[in-house]
Amino acid sequence: LWERIRSNDFVFYNFLILAANLPVYWTSSQVMPRYLLMFIPLFNVIGLYLLGLNTNPRTWRFRTFYYILGAMLAAGALATMAVPFIGQLSSLPGIIPVSVGLILLMTLCTVMYFADPQRFLLWFVAAIVVIRIGFDLIVLPVRHQDNDLTNSRRDAIQMADKYKSRHWYVYADSETREPAMFYATARLGYIIRRTDSIDIPGALYLVNMRQYPGFDGTCVDTLRTDYRSTTLLLFTRDGR
Repeated sequence: LWERIRSNDFVFYNFLILAANLPVYWTSSQVMPRYLLMFIPLFNVIGLYLLGLNTNPRTWRFRTFYYILGAMLAAGALATMAVPFIGQLSSLPGIIPVSVGLILLMTLCTVMYFADPQRFLLWFVAAIVVIRIGFDLIVLPVRHQDNDLTNSRRDAIQMADKYKSRHWYVYADSETREPAMFYATARLGYIIRRTDSIDIPGALYLVNMRQYPGFDGTCVDTLRTDYRSTTLLLFTRDGR
């Protein structure tokens, strides 16, 4: 394997970049899946090059790779048949025609994968595209309906409408979150600035109580953010 990777300078370069960077992410205290996306092209270059050196269908390496991908594809086609019966998804508008379309396309890709082995990899890639489209049509709308970011946006807009006659401030160094502040700012029509003063007439203060548990004022509302650990309380100093 080492000799094959070293035999092509570009493949070897991709291997070195991959080998040098992956441990940084593997040993990090917190890793988001999206932080690994840039490694996929590096891995694919190496994988496709090695696959090109093992195109003989009679070798055990080729057969193992071929049937593993085929099993994954067949499992994906079967999984799409369950989509209309999943509770959270069944209420989505148009879920039946979307599901039928996904089932037909995934079945087509699976059948052609085995019927056209010369282009098996292209059929597998086509199935990945189908799955991605299905993700966009099904998973993203469900996430949009009820998640922390959606709740934060809704709270910020409702609170801005409710208290639009008052001027808002962020108290001192209270930690906030960008989505909540963006939508509140957009709705209010002005930048919500930070202040250390607590004697501004008619002001409302967004306060992070984890940082300032003893803030002196009357809490009038709660603003959820997209981080459940970060909740802001809206305070008044004049009791109104």
